[in-house]
Amino acid sequence: MSAERAGLGLFLVVGACLSSCGRADQGRSEAAKVLRALEVVRAAPNEAKRRPADELAHEPCSSPVVCDTRDRCAEAYQHLARGTEAALLVKSELDKVENDGGAGPEKMAELSNALDLADREISGAKDSMRQCEEAASLMRRTFGI
Repeated sequence: MSAERAGLGLFLVVGACLSSCGRADQGRSEAAKVLRALEVVRAAPNEAKRRPADELAHEPCSSPVVCDTRDRCAEAYQHLARGTEAALLVKSELDKVENDGGAGPEKMAELSNALDLADREISGAKDSMRQCEEAASLMRRTFGI
């Protein structure tokens, strides 16, 4: 009877180890993929960050540490992408206004609103970027990457 208990105990210990070891490997693999996606976003020029930021946001994860990093970093770079796109649109429209010899008050109000949006988004990116870096640092430490 004690040999059966010992065998059952060993089986449970080995099973628990395999289960937790598998989850740790899965978390580490997910963390590595999120870090790679983050590197792609960082390397992209500001005007081309939208697609890689969206891809980062859709990177699969199951670990809370990995998901938090993914979400915080995707949010930061999506803010930056939207702000950059809005600023480039304003610049393009102002160039057109300058070449056409002026614009009415409605157009100028529209451009002012777009510029405010760009400013809010870029400010949001600055605020979110620190949280992204902190989360990525925690994820690296957690998974030894």
